[in-house]
Amino acid sequence: MSEQPTIPYTPGYALAKLGLAVFGVILIGLGLTKIGPILAMGLAGNSVMAEAVRVVLVDASDQETALVTDAEVKDAERRLGENRDRSVVFYLEYRFTLPDGRRVEARSPIGQVLKPLHPFRDQDGLPATLRLWYDGAHPERIAMPFQFLPGTWQPFGFGTFFIAGMLVLFGAVAVFMGLLLWWHAGRTIQMPDLTPRDGGGAAGH
Repeated sequence: MSEQPTIPYTPGYALAKLGLAVFGVILIGLGLTKIGPILAMGLAGNSVMAEAVRVVLVDASDQETALVTDAEVKDAERRLGENRDRSVVFYLEYRFTLPDGRRVEARSPIGQVLKPLHPFRDQDGLPATLRLWYDGAHPERIAMPFQFLPGTWQPFGFGTFFIAGMLVLFGAVAVFMGLLLWWHAGRTIQMPDLTPRDGGGAAGH
């Protein structure tokens, strides 16, 4: 049996494939600029337990409405849910005490439509508490590390790292694939020759 014929093939497009790797580096850089300051807070040991003191509703015109009781929060949830109004964002504000005794209030950097990120009150009717990271120079800047809310198995803080993590992940994949394709772009490989050939003439009768 004769071997199947082959033809040489060079993938080419080296610059385009290198461009994919460069794009991946840019994505990684963007991800690190978002996640870097957050991790710096945690690595610096600026961690504290904070309690929720109010929920602030921010509408499409940036008008703010502060809710300080659980009844007010539940009424807003019901009203906005019935109207399916997604133009209003719920933000939680927290109070915590620094090691030097200063009391700080800070707003969550992440908001949510239709209801707050987590219940305003715990199961005992007390202000909900959770762990925060804060910027030592500007303690009103906070981040929410991944954790389970006290007394529950409810995970929280995943969104803090989600977008930045996806940027880094997709960037790393783009760098790997771009460099792999670029490395082989100028290498000639043998591909099967699939060109149709004459079958040897017509059959006799």
